[in-house]
Amino acid sequence: MPEARALPLPELQRWMQAAIVHDGPLQEALAAPEAAALLPPSEIERAVLPSATLSAAERLDVYHGMYFLRMAEALETDYPGLAHFLGEQRWERLVRAYVAAHPSRSYTLNALGRALPEWLRAAPGLPRRGFCHDLARLEWAATEAFDAQEAPRLEEAALASVRPEEWPGVRFVPQPALRLLELRWNANEWLDSARDEAATAFGNAAVLIEKYIQTPRLIEVQVIGDGARAEHLF
Repeated sequence: MPEARALPLPELQRWMQAAIVHDGPLQEALAAPEAAALLPPSEIERAVLPSATLSAAERLDVYHGMYFLRMAEALETDYPGLAHFLGEQRWERLVRAYVAAHPSRSYTLNALGRALPEWLRAAPGLPRRGFCHDLARLEWAATEAFDAQEAPRLEEAALASVRPEEWPGVRFVPQPALRLLELRWNANEWLDSARDEAATAFGNAAVLIEKYIQTPRLIEVQVIGDGARAEHLF
């Protein structure tokens, strides 16, 4: 029997992307038209070899499962307050629906959540839609301010050099990080309260959500020591 032809690299890349980003079980992803048109599910070993302990499908499923977790992690980094307000199950459903509508198109995940505030206006099954929209706008504004490029500061000497007759025409330009929002809901007060609660509970105002993993695939424990003492890092 002749050996099966390996997929050309462009086809392999398109197939793997189709299989990994599909929102559903791996077997469903492999059978979906986008992936099956490039490689029949029964021929998966043309693209992925089995290991000593995992089949080809099991190896691919690791990446398939991690894709959504990575998207959720990236969005939760930008929207911890929204994730906390919605709760784990609603947040997971929202992330899946949002990523399906706005998949990552960049090499970086920094911009993944850019469209989320406006997308929330019509997101299905969203409680307190107006509040969630304002909260997302607030959190994305904070993200943009943090990532904005810093412009040179206005120095005292520059002000001193302005002649009196020039002052009527002087225009001050704020830093690119400045964001001014008009909110209809008390999103800012709620977020401050959630941070205060996190600081009291966890000693860190940024920890709005403490994860509980019910079905872990892998738990990695790092241990460092000097021969006399040891510390563990999760």
